[in-house]
Amino acid sequence: MDQGKDAGVLVIEEVRRLMASDVKATGLKTLQGLIWKGGFDSGELKAHIYPDVIPAIQSWRDAGADVRIYSSGSVAAQKMFFGNSEESGDCLHLFSGHYDTTIGGKKESNSYTKLANDWCQQPGDILFVSDVIEELSAASEAGLQTRLSIRPGNQPVPEGHGFQQIHSFAEI
Repeated sequence: MDQGKDAGVLVIEEVRRLMASDVKATGLKTLQGLIWKGGFDSGELKAHIYPDVIPAIQSWRDAGADVRIYSSGSVAAQKMFFGNSEESGDCLHLFSGHYDTTIGGKKESNSYTKLANDWCQQPGDILFVSDVIEELSAASEAGLQTRLSIRPGNQPVPEGHGFQQIHSFAEI
C-alpha cells in the first residue's frame, strides 16, 4: 500500500479507475448499486429511460412477449433503476426477469447460452439489444438474434460491424 495515502483514498482512486475503464466487474457493479440505492431511496436520483422504450416494452408485453434484462449492472441496481424512472415511475412490472454478470460476462458467448437455458428458450428465439459490439458478437455467437442500439452519447461503432441497427425501440 502507498504509505502516503490512506486506504479510503486508494479505494476511491481504484473505483474511479475501474469506472473510467468501463470495467464490468461484479463487485464494482454491486458497489455502484449500493450508492444508487441511497440516491433512489432519498428521491435524489431518477432513472432516465429513452421515451420510446417503455411504450415499446408495454406493447411487446401486451402481445405476450416475455421481456427480460441482462445488464452489467447488478439485478438490485436494475430493479432500483426501472423502479424509479423519470417519466414512468415504477415500470418493473414490464419485466419477467433480470440477469447480471453473476451469469457471466456480457462479452462471453457462454453467458448467453446460460441465459437461454435459464429462460428455457432456444437462443434463436431471443432478441438481444445492446450498444456494445463485443456483447452483440458474443450473443450472436451463442445463436441469439441481435440489434445494435444507436443512441446519442453512445460510443462510436466501427464501420462494417454487420449488426442491424436501430435508433428506437419502436423499430423492433
